[in-house]
Amino acid sequence: MTREEAYKFLTDNVRNENLLKHHFAAEAVMKALAENFNSQKIKPEEMVDKNEWGIVGLLHDADYEQTRSYPEKHGIVLAE
Repeated sequence: MTREEAYKFLTDNVRNENLLKHHFAAEAVMKALAENFNSQKIKPEEMVDKNEWGIVGLLHDADYEQTRSYPEKHGIVLAE
């Protein structure tokens, strides 16, 4: 999934403006973590893809509005 596809999915499924801000912040944090981890790696095979990590942060709560009353389903609905 590209960042553009993830963004479209997110904005199609999340309506709350503050929740969207939370997603964008999580994306930035995940990308920064990936950069930090990569700066500590010596072997190329240990490197992580900062764009993939960013997409994970961007989408991590994309089903929250649908599952807020059913926390046991949080993450499962998104995976489906």
